Amino acid sequence: MINVDLLLINPPFHTRNGSGSFFPLGLGYIISSVIDHGYTWNVVDCTKMIHSFYETELLNFEEEFFSELKKYSPVIIGIGPCITSQLRALKVISNCCRKAFPTIPTIAGGPLTLIEGQEWLFYDNLGFDYIIRGDGEFAIPDAIKAIKETGEIENSAMLSKRGCNILNEIDDIDTLLFPYRGLHNGDVFSTRRSTVNTLQNQAAMITSRGCPYSCNYCVSGNRMAKKKVRKRSANNIILEMEDLNNKCGINDVIFYDDCFFSNTKTAAADIKLFCDTLLEKELHR
Repeated sequence: MINVDLLLINPPFHTRNGSGSFFPLGLGYIISSVIDHGYTWNVVDCTKMIHSFYETELLNFEEEFFSELKKYSPVIIGIGPCITSQLRALKVISNCCRKAFPTIPTIAGGPLTLIEGQEWLFYDNLGFDYIIRGDGEFAIPDAIKAIKETGEIENSAMLSKRGCNILNEIDDIDTLLFPYRGLHNGDVFSTRRSTVNTLQNQAAMITSRGCPYSCNYCVSGNRMAKKKVRKRSANNIILEMEDLNNKCGINDVIFYDDCFFSNTKTAAADIKLFCDTLLEKELHR
């Protein structure tokens, strides 16, 4: 039995034809924060267990996933990032977690948790105990601390629960530790690209959070997020690029921002500052 403070569940994702798969950056950020707070963690990566959501595959997935869960003894369970296309698999994950750990709190996070009016989906349909709306880097360690120090996760003030919605937003995202990348070795960003491009030593990055728009079909501009956009400084972005290059030999970065240089009034200056800083570090070669 493996004792861990946080057991993270990375739900399966049905990839499109030609697309790849990579370990979520959001989980990488949470792992870095959990490590920094001195807590232990492990990940059950469901993306390796199932590749479609047909009934027969879901049954096989349920058996394999439950068998994997029984190896652990966690303080809390974190599930995410949760998106709409995973609902059938999320139901299996929830059922298995309740069966394996009936008294252990389950916490869901990800884009789907930011959609207003969908709380019932997590509590009533999926059966999760709590959700994290917004940033989880401080919320997860706070939940672990509440249980370890007081015995009650209810003493954490950063978790949303039935009848109580809390939005967590970290104003200065430059203060966040770079995401843990020890689980990124198997990342593939495009199966089409991999056959023709020799620059396969790649990594994903996020340089901002949020979106200034409010499209009804997209969670990024949802009213819950208050249209707040938080950007990392050019220096902080390039420090991570430098770190990736020095430690991992990465020379190909893919940005996954909701909006990259979205402010039309400052875009030209932002781009110039980014490029000038990049050139100073000589990472452009």
